[in-house]
Amino acid sequence: MTSYQNTLEHSVQATKEWTGQINNLMDWNDPDRSYRLLRVTLHALRDVLPINESAQFSAQLPMMIRGLFYEGWRPSTIPVKKRDKASFIARIQESFSREPLDDPEQAIGAIFLVLNRHVSKGEIEDVRNSLQQPLREIWPPIS
Repeated sequence: MTSYQNTLEHSVQATKEWTGQINNLMDWNDPDRSYRLLRVTLHALRDVLPINESAQFSAQLPMMIRGLFYEGWRPSTIPVKKRDKASFIARIQESFSREPLDDPEQAIGAIFLVLNRHVSKGEIEDVRNSLQQPLREIWPPIS
């Protein structure tokens, strides 16, 4: 297998692993829903972070998840004006309007927990410290 194939396969496998972990944490059996939750939470996170912090954070994401993170990104509008917890949660809930999340804070916390598992402790601390305190409270402690 070529280096390209190995990199691509690793990225696909990592994406499946992350969505599987989300499925387990949320007690879902719906990889599409888990993928959607990952996608919208990453977009919301990206849009509240300073551009340099987004770039540093994304460098630690697997290739496909990094692509997901940057999908539709418009750096001229970053960070968004409304960076508070309620706006962050509302943005994620919009993507689940047909089938609302039972507990959006738990769902967001599940994504943050998966990030804790796969991104370095130092980078997670930097990202968390870039967030407003009420939003930071959703993020589980780093173990």
